[in-house]
Amino acid sequence: MSPDILLRIRNLLVDKGILDNEILDKFVLKIKLYSKGKWLYPGTFKRHLGVSSQVIYNALNLLNKDGILDTYYEVYCPKCAKTSGEVYNTISEIPEEVYCEICNKDIVAIDSTIMIYKVVDDGNEE
Repeated sequence: MSPDILLRIRNLLVDKGILDNEILDKFVLKIKLYSKGKWLYPGTFKRHLGVSSQVIYNALNLLNKDGILDTYYEVYCPKCAKTSGEVYNTISEIPEEVYCEICNKDIVAIDSTIMIYKVVDDGNEE
């Protein structure tokens, strides 16, 4: 991500008071590694920053509202934690069940869905 977009991210998060300064610095260091078209998983940020899922989702949703990230949905197996490999644009696109090839079981998809993000604006010209 470009320095300009990182400053924009920092300012957005400071204005909303979502992250304290120490966590904000770690967040910016982590997100700067992502470029346009890359998938961003909230769990990665949660583990790296040591904050709650809710805090991470609040921060990422703010970046979504500002046009830096887009939201998508992915189904994972609650038993083996592997994803189905399919990404959905909306919740309504998610099928009722998804088959886990690792566990050989059908999964109730909506119960095992996470929101993920894709970088759509990294501040770099194409």
